[in-house]
Amino acid sequence: MKHSFSTKIFKDTFKRINNSQQVDRTYVLNNFNETLINNCWEVLSQSILQNYQSGKATLIPKFGTFTFTSIELNLEGTTNQKTRDLKPRHPVFIISSDFAENLRPGIYTKTDGIIPYLQDKINNISINKINYSELALAINTTKSEFCTIIEYILKYIAE
Repeated sequence: MKHSFSTKIFKDTFKRINNSQQVDRTYVLNNFNETLINNCWEVLSQSILQNYQSGKATLIPKFGTFTFTSIELNLEGTTNQKTRDLKPRHPVFIISSDFAENLRPGIYTKTDGIIPYLQDKINNISINKINYSELALAINTTKSEFCTIIEYILKYIAE
């Protein structure tokens, strides 16, 4: 029976745990080709950017949501169609409560740091959940390898 590369890495990791050897995120990531890791991160970033450009949010489970601030209501210039239809929104990243311990969902501002921000404030913005299969196919790898790499990169960032 043939096992995937990710399965082999997990087995090796559990052997190290059972032998009381220390296992960190970099140990798992070092088992992958650096080019593959870079390609995974790049295709994930491009997906987020494409969603932003089409006016959509991107949800990455256990990490957060790349979205926009609520539309600011401005009644000034309501008789001018171009001014009235202009709805400025700013891109934000809402950190998931599952991302790191003792971290509440919020957005980062340069002046105040992380401030609480509830996801129910997202008005009329469609949210696309990241499709790992599609992204893995784009770089010619398996979904399990792609998920393993992204998961360990995000855990490394969380630490």
